[in-house]
Amino acid sequence: MRKRVIGLLFASIFSLLASPGRAADGVGDLAPNWILPDLNGKPVSLYEEAEAGKTTVMFFWASWCKTCKKLLPVLKELDRNKGDRPISIYLMNVWEDNDPAAFLRSFDVTLPVLPLAENVAQRYEIRITPGIVVVDPERRIRYVHDPEESFSDITAALHRVLGIPQAEAPASVSSEVPEL
Repeated sequence: MRKRVIGLLFASIFSLLASPGRAADGVGDLAPNWILPDLNGKPVSLYEEAEAGKTTVMFFWASWCKTCKKLLPVLKELDRNKGDRPISIYLMNVWEDNDPAAFLRSFDVTLPVLPLAENVAQRYEIRITPGIVVVDPERRIRYVHDPEESFSDITAALHRVLGIPQAEAPASVSSEVPEL
């Protein structure tokens, strides 16, 4: 409990130090900066990622979100197939009741996790999970997940925005993720 409170306090302080503002209406807008600690306490900054020339994918998720579970293999596949493209994918854990690290280990997901990302979700006007925002190296929002999008639309949009060709899945392969 103490670790969670300290993490929340740390996240709140660094979010306040990041540039003020909200994501406004989305695509094309300047993305608000944020600084959050990863699971090891190392600070991660959106604008530092941009300064390094990286496109950043923010995936707002929780372990109880069924669609989030379904999208985890897509994010793993994007990360595996990005090649030398400068892309960072961050799993922004929000509204969590469980241990996000243990949950991800059960899915063999090794992408960086930023816990206690509620303040960032609020700044980007993310109200439900999953929330997905892609920011380019110029700090501009290039994609915002619309809650009305289908799973296949989300997958196609991420591949298109990130410039990663979408592999054709064999007919016998299911995109279903087992329930835990």
